[in-house]
Amino acid sequence: MVYCRLIEYYYALVGGAVVYSRKGNYPKALEWHQKALVIREKVLGKEHPSTALTYNNLALVNSHLSDYPKALEWYQLSYDIISRVLGENHPCTKAVKDNIDILISNAPLVTPNP
Repeated sequence: MVYCRLIEYYYALVGGAVVYSRKGNYPKALEWHQKALVIREKVLGKEHPSTALTYNNLALVNSHLSDYPKALEWYQLSYDIISRVLGENHPCTKAVKDNIDILISNAPLVTPNP
């Protein structure tokens, strides 16, 4: 029962974060995604692909806030987990890699870690 409530709360937080993002209120979106991350990590663990997609969401919001180094950090964490767990050819892995490439091309002073 507690697990189900946590999952419901997680999706409510993500839904709220999406609404804030669409309205351009990225600081509030970031806050809600961070709260959602706490639940994901608690329920699924830090190395789960779904948790990694939450890292991807945090990266996207940070890029909207022009915090490109933090965005890259979240994207790389997401990529490392997803590629390790799902493989290099998985569509999610490719999507996160594309996000990294887009970030780097749009913010040229940002360089990926080796």
